[in-house]
Amino acid sequence: MSRCGDAGGYSDIPINSADPRYAEPLVCVTGSGIAGKSYYYQNDGENPPYGHRVRGSLPDIWCRAGVLQSLRHANAFLRQYDAEVFVWDAYRTVEAQKALWRHVEYDVRERYPEMNDAAVFHEVIKYVSNPHRFEKDDPQTWPVHATGGAVDLTLRSLTTGELLDMGSGFDEICDYTPTAAFELLHSEGKCNADHPPMRNRRLLHWAMTKSGFANYPQEFWHFDRGTQLYVVNSDGVDEVAWYGYCDPPGTE
Repeated sequence: MSRCGDAGGYSDIPINSADPRYAEPLVCVTGSGIAGKSYYYQNDGENPPYGHRVRGSLPDIWCRAGVLQSLRHANAFLRQYDAEVFVWDAYRTVEAQKALWRHVEYDVRERYPEMNDAAVFHEVIKYVSNPHRFEKDDPQTWPVHATGGAVDLTLRSLTTGELLDMGSGFDEICDYTPTAAFELLHSEGKCNADHPPMRNRRLLHWAMTKSGFANYPQEFWHFDRGTQLYVVNSDGVDEVAWYGYCDPPGTE
């Protein structure tokens, strides 16, 4: 399998601007029947580890029309398991991307004061696409969330409305952040086969990949459809991306 080891190793993937899906509009997830809440727009400590509204975040969640359709497909599959997707983020402004980069960089420097600048960069880009090289006319500089084709999400119970246990929080950087963290523990005999976080991650991964998404293995919550990172992580299903940069909703 061809897997991307960080959130920056996709820049050489071509994007087909002639694909009809390239021109798909952004649509609002909020009120579409898909559960979710704009994580970065929350305030007053409701969105750890930030604890405040992230600069450049949007009050509603937006994604490409085809991504929304695929999320509905995932929900149709999940219904038999008394579950549905719960979306935290999808389209993200470049301004918000810069704010998240600053947050993660600060956190890394605090935790690893011995790291030099190159090592810090290598650690940060595991979790955030580099926004500082962004050029609107250069596809090699586009963060995947700025295309509307990337989505961050989890699962919740249809019966109780409670989020399912994934073993770590959204945007929490720890040993359990990678998708396969509990699979590795299980292979080492340190985690039972019925461990809820492992089962829930399997269900999320299964539903999303059956619906045309590809997971970024460094983060259990991040999935792509049609982006450059999707191509890298889609096991050769597609060789060319079809979602490129798009301006924030409401702009001309």
